[in-house]
Amino acid sequence: MNVTRDHIERLIIDRIILDTPEGIRVFNQTGSNQKSTIQTSPIQTSPAQTNPAKINRSLLANNHNFLSLPQEELRLDERLPHSLLNPIALRIKLIAERYTNLRESTITALSEQECQAYAAYYLLINIEKIARLLATQSQLTSSSGLRVLDYGCGPGTGGLALALTCKNAFSLTAIDSNPGMRKVALKLIADLKNWGSLTSYEILPLQTEPKGLFDLIIIGHVLNEMPVPEQEQLLLKLLSRLTSTGTLLILESALPQQTRELMAHRDFLLAHDTSLKIVFPCTHQAPCPMLKNSTTDWCHGSMNWKPPHLIRQLDQLTGFNKHAIKYSGLIFNRSSTPLSLEAREYRVVGPTEHNKTGHTLSICGSDFFGATLLQKKSRRDENIELRRAEHFDLIAVEGNEPVASLFPESLIVSRVRAP
Repeated sequence: MNVTRDHIERLIIDRIILDTPEGIRVFNQTGSNQKSTIQTSPIQTSPAQTNPAKINRSLLANNHNFLSLPQEELRLDERLPHSLLNPIALRIKLIAERYTNLRESTITALSEQECQAYAAYYLLINIEKIARLLATQSQLTSSSGLRVLDYGCGPGTGGLALALTCKNAFSLTAIDSNPGMRKVALKLIADLKNWGSLTSYEILPLQTEPKGLFDLIIIGHVLNEMPVPEQEQLLLKLLSRLTSTGTLLILESALPQQTRELMAHRDFLLAHDTSLKIVFPCTHQAPCPMLKNSTTDWCHGSMNWKPPHLIRQLDQLTGFNKHAIKYSGLIFNRSSTPLSLEAREYRVVGPTEHNKTGHTLSICGSDFFGATLLQKKSRRDENIELRRAEHFDLIAVEGNEPVASLFPESLIVSRVRAP
């Protein structure tokens, strides 16, 4: 039995939202001591939405075989009440304003209530990012007995993402500076051990040094919390904890300044450690050509998904829109074996454009960086995947001619969709 996104959504509702003061108050006002349910009211008051729904508050607490529950009992199809979500939505908006307008190192630590609100909204979003990036590393997610370090774990993001993608046993060490985040993570991770592939876990404050080496180190939305000079020091410290075949995953928000800093960290790490190979999103180990050739571009992707019901409700209350998730990230593997490519590969690093001349897209590879134009007269079945390519897709070409500003008609193109 495997953990699904529906499991995690209900875990957040039961352990976080309904355990807040607002959740307890709503439960006491609308529920009863005899029934483990709360009456919910729709956000909008159209006649079609007047029937109240019920949510089992102790769905997880009294069920040790949670994974065996039918899907219809897991999925949240009803709306949670305004009185429950409005305070959370207000805190989410305030958090977003602070994190957008200021570098995180200038922001005071989130309060316990803000940590709960952060988990209610951003946890599912960040889990999706990490889970999809991890899914690109099949050799990692199919391994058994992984030792995982989630540095800056927040509300348990890395462990929950691993539960979605890693079907074999793994152990988790999670570190965060905020006691409120550690408290939220403990609530969620403790349940994860009961019905996931997690064999053991520890949730530690920042001052505690983790023991041993790790097969996977996740550092998500952490670098931006630090002054720039300290970021490289942290990365080197984490590298010292990586096994000889380990994987390092770095995730940041898709903001121009922070992403360009991340691209610079990419070059720094590759120059520092020759056993380290970048496997996502780059297709080569050379210094980043985007940093060299542009002062404004930044390398980031966007994930399309179907937002969980809880996210859709909070989007309505906050005015946000998370139907697409933007991100920037790097994945490194440490290995003494050089990477081998069967074909020349390029990452699509900008929006594609169709016009009367043909099809233009910006790509980055070992032998070409910039815009390439496939003219209408050069369209063939063999390059149809170039015309289908979207932002952050990976394209591979076969043939003798070099890629240039005019895309050669003779090249055969294949494509891998972006995560």
